[in-house]
Amino acid sequence: MSRTVLALALAVAAVLLAVAAALAPAQTIEAWYARGLYPSLSRTLVPLTSALPFPVAVVGKAGALVLFIFGLVRALVRRRGLGRRLLEALMGLALITIWFYLAWGLNYGRLPASQLLALPAAEPTVERWSDLATALARVVTDHADAEPDVAGAVTALARSLEQLTREISGVRVTLPDRIRRLPAGSLLASGFSGVVSHPLPSKPTSTAGFPRPHASR
Repeated sequence: MSRTVLALALAVAAVLLAVAAALAPAQTIEAWYARGLYPSLSRTLVPLTSALPFPVAVVGKAGALVLFIFGLVRALVRRRGLGRRLLEALMGLALITIWFYLAWGLNYGRLPASQLLALPAAEPTVERWSDLATALARVVTDHADAEPDVAGAVTALARSLEQLTREISGVRVTLPDRIRRLPAGSLLASGFSGVVSHPLPSKPTSTAGFPRPHASR
């Protein structure tokens, strides 16, 4: 298979996944992906990536970018091979898109939490929001002087989300429970080595560019 055909095939696959994420019925994504492919992927890949001392997606994307820039500069200097480098860039973008949707992105099209939890359709009142804000403020105040335990918090969050997923969906997923610290100012990447702001099979990472939770201003 030629590079051109491979690049076009990957691009078509990426577009089809994007269209499926946008247009497929939520029930289909819920049954086929959220309760089918995704749990299997998490149970397989999270233990593998968690065993490594670095976030796989961050290192992989950074390495791919460096190689592309090097190849592009080399092609411009030699005045040949530019089309090949652009074709490789298309393949890389397509692979990243495919990886995103298979690793997590399709979950955005699943059934909403309100339907999964059978929540009432009534909009929350101002009083309820006020009660929630007061309760959260009380928790923050009660723990303001406590020593931050980020690793313990991530582990507890991972276990809680795994249990919640089992109770709601009836499937078992594996979530990362370790922190990977990135250099100051770096971005947090998605995928199996990204942030832990949602239950995806990622490796939690943090960056020194962010302040500590209880840092004084």
